[in-house]
Amino acid sequence: SNRWEFLSPKLPERSLQNLIISLQLCNRDGAASEHDIHAFEALVNHLAEVLMSVVKFTEIDPISTAKEIDDFCSDVDIEISINLATKKQENGEKKYFSGSQIFDLAKEKGLEFDAQEGCFIKSNKQGNLLYKLMNNTFDKDSESEAFNIHNMNSLKTSSISFVLYVPCCPNGGESYNDLLINASHFAKVLDADLVDDNNHKLGAEELQRIMNDYIVKPQLIMYKKDFPPG
Repeated sequence: SNRWEFLSPKLPERSLQNLIISLQLCNRDGAASEHDIHAFEALVNHLAEVLMSVVKFTEIDPISTAKEIDDFCSDVDIEISINLATKKQENGEKKYFSGSQIFDLAKEKGLEFDAQEGCFIKSNKQGNLLYKLMNNTFDKDSESEAFNIHNMNSLKTSSISFVLYVPCCPNGGESYNDLLINASHFAKVLDADLVDDNNHKLGAEELQRIMNDYIVKPQLIMYKKDFPPG
């Protein structure tokens, strides 16, 4: 039938004319090494000998291409987190946000609940994810409890986070401004501080620097590579 099929144990017995064998040149651990690439090429050549077939490698320099992809990803693979933390009480008691407050504010600002990820999401009219609202903890030894639509009334938390994943967010500057408007509204209603991941307060200057250095610059790099964000 002249169509490509994935090889699997369930593939019916038939004669195959061509095979495509691929090596991923880059992942979150970094670029494929020269050793990885040479080992891959040796295995492919060995298979060709066994099958008495001809090898045609893609006409790129895999080593320099792997480095180029890794460098590009290092420049743009950025996640922005603007956190809201409860203010310290004069009597030393710890203050909490209630889940019902968070739910009502999220609904008011057009954030929809995503049951699969346990967070609230803000999307544009095209359905693209712009940013998320997640539960957070500054305790490095414990994991934040994901939001659950069934326990929002009983939930108490001391920190929540607005999270924007830069390469997947179209019009990052506009989305970041929208995020800040909503985060500031949450902070005002909940009597909270906007803080970074080290629990340091974020002022107007720091928030603008985040925009310039971690959203505008990376997305310009993506546009220059004909790889539009989103």
